[in-house]
Order: sequence, then structure tokens, then C-alpha cells
Amino acid sequence: MIIAFVVSICICTVLCTIIWQECITDNLYYCTDPLWLDFLLGPNHWVHANTGDTIKDGWTMGRLQALWLTFIALSMTISAMIAWRFRPRPRWNAGA
Repeated sequence: MIIAFVVSICICTVLCTIIWQECITDNLYYCTDPLWLDFLLGPNHWVHANTGDTIKDGWTMGRLQALWLTFIALSMTISAMIAWRFRPRPRWNAGA
């Protein structure tokens, strides 16, 4: 069960990172001095006080953080569901 959770959370993290880089970075915010893999670094590394750093109209840092937390919550939920699916089941002794 623990192994299933760890493997699935790693896979979810990779998928979330790819989705974040492709769909969120440079679409909802732009950072002039980006670091690699923004999703893994978290909210404090996305937009700084530097000239040129921007957040798309209608979005705020709080909304970006909420989106990031949603990705994390979904990853945890999916991983927990997979771990639950592969949990050890008791074996019933029919002869006892």
C-alpha cells in the first residue's frame, strides 16, 4: 500500500510538473528570471518584484497559489485512491 502510494505520487508529481510548465508558466504568469520546474519550487519563486514579472489580468498570487494547492490535493487524492486499491486484503480461512 505504501509502495503504491509512493510510486503514484511520484508519477503524479511528474505529470503535474509537465502540465504546469506547458499550461500555466508563461500563460498565467511570466517571470523574467525563471528557475527550472516552477511547479516543484512553489509559489514564492514565480513572480518577484523584478521589472517585467507579470501575472495575467484576472489572476492574483493568491489564485495561483490556490491552483497550485489544487494540483497537490489532486495528486494526493489520486495517490491515496491508488494505494487504497492495492491495499492488502485479509485472507479468509474457510476451513476454520
